[in-house]
Amino acid sequence: MPGQDYTTMEQQPEMFSNLKLSSKLETDHQAERNALLSSLRGQTIRIPDLVPLFKHWPTKTNSGLDRILHELQITDVGIFSSKIWPCAAPEKLQIVAYLSIWLFKWDDEIDHSDGTLWGEFGAAQIYRDQTLEYMAVSLGLHDGSHDPAITNPIILGFGPIAAALEKSYTLEQ
Repeated sequence: MPGQDYTTMEQQPEMFSNLKLSSKLETDHQAERNALLSSLRGQTIRIPDLVPLFKHWPTKTNSGLDRILHELQITDVGIFSSKIWPCAAPEKLQIVAYLSIWLFKWDDEIDHSDGTLWGEFGAAQIYRDQTLEYMAVSLGLHDGSHDPAITNPIILGFGPIAAALEKSYTLEQ
């Protein structure tokens, strides 16, 4: 966004120094997890046939798959997007493929052990709040008087997605 002068979390670590979960909360969480795992160990878990739940889902692959594979140069995302949105026009398929990549990357920051916010509940909450704020501004849901101070490149990665969505949809949609 034009005119932004942001500071990253790395530049102001004191702002985030008190955001770790308390050791008691971490211990309680770990104890609950271990109790659940212990209760399941040795058990036979039967998963019912889930096919009837998804019988109305489309099973074809989007005809724009080759274009997406070529443009994104990522086969798994192209195939994933083409299977999830088999009827999307090629331009819309591309933007939902980008959205998928962004969502996976965004989510991995919090819930993947290699993510920068893994185990950092307070910092992860700030990340979620900043994301919602940036999304609202990017999608034109604020009156324009609010310009969030966001520097996280993953959050900012939503900008091109928002721009494409604004071209295709009205605010009411």
